[in-house]
Amino acid sequence: MEPLTILLVFLFAIIAGLFGSLLGLGGGIFMIPFLSLLLNFEIHQAIAASILGVVAISVMGSTLYLKKGLTDINLGTNLEAITALGALIGASLAVSMSRDLLSVIFGSLLLYTFYHMLKGRVEESKENSDNEPKNMKKGLIISFLAGNIAGMLGVGGGLIQVPLMYKIMKISIKRAIATSNYIMGVTGASAALIFLSKEFVNPLVAIPTITGIALGAQMGPRLALRWKPRTIRLIFTIVILYFGVRMSLRGFGFELTF
Repeated sequence: MEPLTILLVFLFAIIAGLFGSLLGLGGGIFMIPFLSLLLNFEIHQAIAASILGVVAISVMGSTLYLKKGLTDINLGTNLEAITALGALIGASLAVSMSRDLLSVIFGSLLLYTFYHMLKGRVEESKENSDNEPKNMKKGLIISFLAGNIAGMLGVGGGLIQVPLMYKIMKISIKRAIATSNYIMGVTGASAALIFLSKEFVNPLVAIPTITGIALGAQMGPRLALRWKPRTIRLIFTIVILYFGVRMSLRGFGFELTF
């Protein structure tokens, strides 16, 4: 691998870590399309590198949230075991799937999440509330599915869990993001075991990804504490729409150049 390619992976990983921790997504929705669409890495390698980055972003990104008291530790503890189980199953499925199928699943997930977030918009006064989480049984079921998707696609589970906690469990967007960061380290570690056992981890991709994401993850929570929830939500929806379209089209054989 050329040094320039390694440098590009590292620089983009910083950006992925920043926005991944800012939005509670783990950085995978940025890193996987970058590696697979722009640098043409095999998607299983991209997912494996992203999953290892998920662990880094959880450790780095959740520290400040915990200090600021935004993380719901009780909720995170209740959800992380079932999420980790789902991640193990999802990763086991992913290692046997084709590139195109994984691309379609990845893109479809992003587009659905985009729709779900738009449909689930609430007033700012409600969004900033600190109510106790609602619908715990439904939350556990959806968290298992979130872990399954996280292990399969290397996205940390935040794509599902942030909307879950925000819309269904009725907690604020910042609290949902902070709690998602807390959960996804265990989720990522569970899935990483499967990809490591199948030798999909390329050190020349994984090391700059982990390092860059870890650096970027220190910046995201600081921005999250300053930005309005509406701004965070806008970034979230724009990013997942763009990558959702690109990944879906790629799975069906169409490549966009922008």
